[in-house]
Amino acid sequence: MNQRITQIVIGAVIAVFLLANSIYIVKQWETAIRLQFGVVQQNNIGPGLHFKVPFINTIKKFDRRLQTLDTDPEPFLTLEKKNLIVDTFVQWRVEDPKVFYERVQGNPARLNNLLRPVVQDNYRAEFANRNLQDVVAGIDEVSGNTTRSIIQNDILKNVRLTGEQYGIAIVDMRIKGVELPEDVKQSVYDRMNSERERAAKEFRARGEATYVEKVAKADKEREIRLADAYKKAEILRGEGDAIAAEVYAKSFSANPEFYEFNRSLEVYQKSIKRDGDILILDTDSEFFKYFQPK
Repeated sequence: MNQRITQIVIGAVIAVFLLANSIYIVKQWETAIRLQFGVVQQNNIGPGLHFKVPFINTIKKFDRRLQTLDTDPEPFLTLEKKNLIVDTFVQWRVEDPKVFYERVQGNPARLNNLLRPVVQDNYRAEFANRNLQDVVAGIDEVSGNTTRSIIQNDILKNVRLTGEQYGIAIVDMRIKGVELPEDVKQSVYDRMNSERERAAKEFRARGEATYVEKVAKADKEREIRLADAYKKAEILRGEGDAIAAEVYAKSFSANPEFYEFNRSLEVYQKSIKRDGDILILDTDSEFFKYFQPK
């Protein structure tokens, strides 16, 4: 009886062990292949609960989520032999797990090591056919797209063909940044500085020319206005003198003695202006005619 119970227990343990090794789960973000003695028997197994033959079948699982290859910043020569430091990245995911396993043993790091030089060689070839201005800020006249986006699209087609050979799909690739080497940066800075100085001198010259023009115009208007004012003042003065002469003439004809006396007073006032002024004249002089007793 004890022997039979032992056999049942052992059989149950073996059954549980075999069942546990016959079931495997592929998660939602995974794909898998089933191998039999190292040969792929089933490819691209989807998520869910699956069965296998213990000790005969082997299951390899792969992450189907996006993987990112960050390339190291690399110097690329442009058409005019200018160095640019280019930083890029590639996003890929497993598309054919069978090919992915057979080519790189399902190792993402190994795949990245094989893909990196392909990406860099393609970028190097594209940059070598374009000048610095096009790469940095060029616009295609036909499509209206930037030169950088055209480069990325052209390279994406080539790299996708390479990716298919390794069982992966290249989802996206981008240029993260384009930097100038320090010597080129200084050269660009000097050129920009000289351009700004030239522009500043041009604006300053225009301002000075405008200033001179406006000052000359203002001086001309000032002279014209002064001349007009002087002309009007002379006319008014002449009119005033004419009126005064007329008044004097009427006064003289009405009372010549009073007119002569008034004119003498004006002469006295103009001749003796300050205290201490001395006039030495003959007492019989006509100058003091009206100061002499009659």
